[in-house]
Amino acid sequence: MSSEEYYTLDTTHPDAFDYLRTVFRTWRHEWGCEYFKTDFMHFPTVYGPERAVWHTPGLTRVEIWRQVAEMIREEIGDATWLGCGCPLWVPVGLVDGLRIGRDVGVEWRGGEDVHSAESLLRDQATRNFANGILWQADPDCILLRDRFHHLSESELRSLAIYAGMAAGVVMTSDALDELSAERVRLFKLLLSPERALCRFPLLGSGDPVSVQVRQRVGDEPASLAAIFVFNTGDAPAQRSYSLARLGLEGAWHITEWPSGRAWEQPVERIAVTLAPHDSVLLFASRELFSTPPDRLP
Repeated sequence: MSSEEYYTLDTTHPDAFDYLRTVFRTWRHEWGCEYFKTDFMHFPTVYGPERAVWHTPGLTRVEIWRQVAEMIREEIGDATWLGCGCPLWVPVGLVDGLRIGRDVGVEWRGGEDVHSAESLLRDQATRNFANGILWQADPDCILLRDRFHHLSESELRSLAIYAGMAAGVVMTSDALDELSAERVRLFKLLLSPERALCRFPLLGSGDPVSVQVRQRVGDEPASLAAIFVFNTGDAPAQRSYSLARLGLEGAWHITEWPSGRAWEQPVERIAVTLAPHDSVLLFASRELFSTPPDRLP
């Protein structure tokens, strides 16, 4: 089967299947690869029996997909495997990470053929339920560079924190030695070694202001949390939330990032004023920080 750009192997043919096995075996055992990213993984599910004749009949698209995926996992062993362009449910139990949306874009808003922030804002929230349970969510590369994009400073910073708050896959393709000290600090913020889970406590409200709450796994009752409030809308926004509504009962000490400014008294409610596409990151703690935090919990 072919298109203008791609050819798809019929992996129900023993020779094709054995060829792929040899490829992954070579990468893992002869070349020593420890990280695998397999892309365009939706292709095997595109052609059903109404459009394709397989060498071995009688198998569903999902059965064929799983046969190959199980072989890949068998060959790569405990190496890290990121599935990209991949069905959400079919690889459960096989992949370590999974891309949850389109490629990251360099625009705030795009169209059908323009990658933009819009897909990240939608897909990360709606697929967050599976992160850290079925697989680690991969929101794609975090933009940190100063050029080759059309995002403002606040948009770039907000999108980076929004992606990093998910506590899934965190990576960038930008040259680290070309980043400013401020951008390096931003990237370090997201590289927490702790296992964490992210909640969207107001998901489904229809409000363009998004709220994420991140806590360490096993931190019960909660003693530390990061609260990220992001105005994804095109108009200024003022919001006030009780911390209880965000899943944080009682009074909390609040410290702002990146300024490190601590609020004078513990509070049970927060209030923010945000410009369009701007955000605020707050650290909430039961105890007053001795030094301002520099990484997400």
